[in-house]
Amino acid sequence: MVYHNTDVRPNSPRCAMYKFVTSLVIALLISGYAAADVDVATTVRPLQFIIEAIVGNSGTVTAVIDQNDSPHQYSISPSDRTSLAQADLLVWIGPGFEVFLADVFSRRAERGEVLNVSTIVGLQLITSGNNQLDPHLWLDSRNAVLIAEAFTDRASNLDPLNAPSYRENFARFASEIAALRNSIDAMFSAPVNSNYLVYHDAYQYFESQFGIRHGLALLDNPEIQPSMRQVLALRSSIQELQPDCLLMEADSSRSLLSTLLEGRVVQMETIDLLGNRLSGSIAKVDRYAQLLSDVAESIASCVYQTGPN
Repeated sequence: MVYHNTDVRPNSPRCAMYKFVTSLVIALLISGYAAADVDVATTVRPLQFIIEAIVGNSGTVTAVIDQNDSPHQYSISPSDRTSLAQADLLVWIGPGFEVFLADVFSRRAERGEVLNVSTIVGLQLITSGNNQLDPHLWLDSRNAVLIAEAFTDRASNLDPLNAPSYRENFARFASEIAALRNSIDAMFSAPVNSNYLVYHDAYQYFESQFGIRHGLALLDNPEIQPSMRQVLALRSSIQELQPDCLLMEADSSRSLLSTLLEGRVVQMETIDLLGNRLSGSIAKVDRYAQLLSDVAESIASCVYQTGPN
C-alpha cells in the first residue's frame, strides 16, 4: 500500500510548496499578458519603417501595401483584412490617401485603435492647388520624428511594460534623423537650378525642407493620363524649360514620357519613394533613415547631374 502525504496545514512544507507554485504560475501569467508584443499594421512601407524603429524587438509591424503593390492601384485582399483585424493598432496617412481602406479604419477609429498621422499636431502639411493633401509627408524628416513620437505615446499606453524601451528607441531615432538631416543639408548646399522635371508632384515635402524646387510637374495625378491638349501644352513647357533631368517612379509610364519628351535626351532618376528596393540586409530600425538617404542621393544625382562635388 502506498501512502500519500496529505499534510496541507497552513504551516506545513506541502502547503508552502502549493503557495509557491501558485504564486509562480500567477506571476508568469501576469507577466505574459503585460509583456505581450504589440502588433501594428500600417498602410504604406514608409510608415512601417518609422514604426519599426520604435517597436524594435517588442512587437511586429506590417504594411498591407507591400513592395509588389502600388498605392495607386491597390485592392484590399481577404488576408489583408485579417491582418488589420488582428492588429492592436492601425496606422495610416488618412482617408484622403488610402481611400480603399476607409471603411476598415473608420470602424477601428471609433474604438480608438487608429493613428491618423495627418492629424498629428505640428506636422508639416502641403496641399495641392485643389486643396488636396499631398500624402507623401514622410519625405520631410521632421514629420517622421513627430509620427514616431506620437506612436511612442500610443505604444506606451498599449504596452506599459515595454514603454521604457519604446522611449529609448524614440530618442535614438530622433538623434539619428537629426544627424541625417544635417548630412542632407550639406548634400544640397550648392545652388540647384529649377530646370528639372518631376513625373508627378510627389517630392514637395523633401524639396520644401531642403530648399530646392522643380521646374515642372508632368502630371497632377499619376492615375489620370493627360488629354491631347494637355500633352501639347506640356511639350511647349518642356521646350521652354530645357530640362536637364527628370525624377520618376518605377511605375511611371515610359510611353507617356517618350510622347512628352519628343526625343529630348534628359537624365532620368527613378526615385524609390516607398522603399520597395531597400536591401533585406538593412536592420529594421534603420530602414526609414536608409529610405530618406536613398531619396536624397537620387535627387542629388539628378539636380547636380552626377551628384554634388
